[in-house]
Amino acid sequence: MTDTAHTTETGKPVGLTPQNQRLSTGWRQGARRALASPLFAPLLGLALILALGALTAYLIMRVPAYAGSLAPLQILLALGGILLAALVVRAIRRQLLEPLAELHNWALQVQGGNLAARVSEPADGEFAELARDINDVGEALQICSSKMEAEVQRQTERLAQKTRYLEILYEHQCGA
Repeated sequence: MTDTAHTTETGKPVGLTPQNQRLSTGWRQGARRALASPLFAPLLGLALILALGALTAYLIMRVPAYAGSLAPLQILLALGGILLAALVVRAIRRQLLEPLAELHNWALQVQGGNLAARVSEPADGEFAELARDINDVGEALQICSSKMEAEVQRQTERLAQKTRYLEILYEHQCGA
């Protein structure tokens, strides 16, 4: 079901520029992006291993005779769980913590006055689009700052010229 109250006859959202039009479709792609995430497979595997581990533990409790035959399976499940947990930690570090640290570093640089600071744009992942948007913000800040500096310089020169005129006028008045 689409929201036609905010779309044109062609189905495009009203009031969006081409630069930020992707915002209108981003939420629709959330499920696809979650399935394509490097975290999805290890987390799903970890959930399955936990479920199988719980099932084997339940079977051992209900039928103690299965304890000997299910013990090797439980060991394999534990080893697989450890391996998948390590993969999840690695993926979280690469896909979340490192990009967040880079964003924090960018914010500190901009706060320190370095408006030329940019965030490296990963080829894919959750932060690729965000990195592009942040770099666009950085570029816009840099352009705005340059324009403001130029305007301040222009107004300073204008005030200096008016001050000179006033000094000449004052000297002419006092000297007469």
